[in-house]
Amino acid sequence: MTDSKSNYTQEWRMAAYLEAEWSDFLFGSSKIDDTSFDPLISHVYPSFYQEIARLTKQWLGEKEILPQKYLDVGGSTGRTMYEIYHCLSSLNELVLVEPSSKFCEWSRKLLLKSDDLVSIPVVCTPQKPDYAKSLNRPNPLQESQSKLICIYEAFAESVPRPKEYFDLITCLNVLDRHPNPKSLIQILHDLLTSSGMLVFASPMDFDDIYTPDRSQWVSNLNSLFEDKLWNTVADTNVFYDFRYSNRQFTRFSSQVIAKQKK
Repeated sequence: MTDSKSNYTQEWRMAAYLEAEWSDFLFGSSKIDDTSFDPLISHVYPSFYQEIARLTKQWLGEKEILPQKYLDVGGSTGRTMYEIYHCLSSLNELVLVEPSSKFCEWSRKLLLKSDDLVSIPVVCTPQKPDYAKSLNRPNPLQESQSKLICIYEAFAESVPRPKEYFDLITCLNVLDRHPNPKSLIQILHDLLTSSGMLVFASPMDFDDIYTPDRSQWVSNLNSLFEDKLWNTVADTNVFYDFRYSNRQFTRFSSQVIAKQKK
């Protein structure tokens, strides 16, 4: 996993993730018609994260779950936590774990601080970003005696909380960047309380660099979950847009499932 972690230190990759997660704040981007998207001038919009939060709230309501302790695994620069924070008022503890130190640095800047954002890496030519000052920034998440927010540089395997601690976990577009998908599912199961909910997503964009054992490459997330351990709450697909450079734009279709621990 160390090699995988080093792949997320490049500035061009940082630029791509900041755009995918925060373009509406940082660059003032808005949703545009697909036919008018021009990779040279358009920014991808973070609708994936907004839709995940909406679905999570819906699925929790259907199961009458009122979560208090929330974990985002592989939280990147923090957009999922931002959306979950704003749509689930019952939470009293929100934890983000992310193995990339650069991603953690940006998630703290975006979620916990109010400083102006300058020298933001901006998607440009392949593997070489430009830099700019943000047009706007998200308001910091508000901590209080009744609401704790923690960001850790860590893998799922080393979440600094005991087993059966969280009643809501999200793990989005991480599976195909993990060396052992089956072990990841077991770790998340152990961290969940009984009847807790896991919202899990992946475009199944596997690569030998990250998951060298091809026998663990799957085409359907449900194949990783044992029926004796999980109940299926929902299974859908959500588009996830990503711009690698100003001439390379990719649209993934992430399978999104919700599972409830038995």
